[in-house]
Amino acid sequence: MDVLKRYIVITFGCTLYAAGFALFLEPAHLAAGGISGIAVIVTHFLESVDSGTVIFLLNLPLLIAGSIVFGGHFFFGTVWATAVSSAMISFAEHFVYPPAADDRYFCAVMGALFTGIGMGMIFRCHATTGGTDIVVRLIQRKIPDMKTGYIFLFVDSSVVLAAGVVFRDISTTFYSGLSLAANTLVLNLLLYGVSKQSGGNIINP
Repeated sequence: MDVLKRYIVITFGCTLYAAGFALFLEPAHLAAGGISGIAVIVTHFLESVDSGTVIFLLNLPLLIAGSIVFGGHFFFGTVWATAVSSAMISFAEHFVYPPAADDRYFCAVMGALFTGIGMGMIFRCHATTGGTDIVVRLIQRKIPDMKTGYIFLFVDSSVVLAAGVVFRDISTTFYSGLSLAANTLVLNLLLYGVSKQSGGNIINP
């Protein structure tokens, strides 16, 4: 994939990812794993800070670690994806009205669909949105036959449980978990297809 096409695809993936988070997950207070899920929790206590800024700041140490392990090709694509998605999330939070924040089931499903497709597009360009994506890549280097979506499910479940504790609402845990599971399904389908049962190491450079 040539450089221009790669960054166009990454940018479009970032747009979908940001829309899924800012328009569906965050308005419904759904922390469906990852740094974005942690941002939902953080902004619950620090309302003056937008999630896009929190996501970018939390990503900085992970980006440095990822650049050391995976090299420049990974680093530049991931920095671009992280910066673009964070900026788009901040923009959407300030200027776009969420369509259905009160319908948590709808938000969980649509958020998972948008973020899952967006993440899949970014991964196929050998980049990530930062955060736990980098942790997942590190795990997959050690366990290359393990599907990407399942590693995310394992890593991000702790964020879902933390959200339930912070918001003191079992429905938050349920709908966050539903969105995480749906995201896992969408991501695996996009990366590995319908019939392939054992995923390869598609996101590693």
